[in-house]
Amino acid sequence: MLVLVHLRKDDTFAELAPAFAVSTVTAWCYVNETVDLLAGRSPRLDRTL
Repeated sequence: MLVLVHLRKDDTFAELAPAFAVSTVTAWCYVNETVDLLAGRSPRLDRTL
């Protein structure tokens, strides 16, 4: 959910973290890992984002 909110609303990690009760670093890790995973499944996704 955190990643979807980030991709949809482009909230900063500092804004996302408290909303999902995680640290800013954890929010950053979740988003980056998920985007990397999705980009691996769709080679053009990284260029789109």
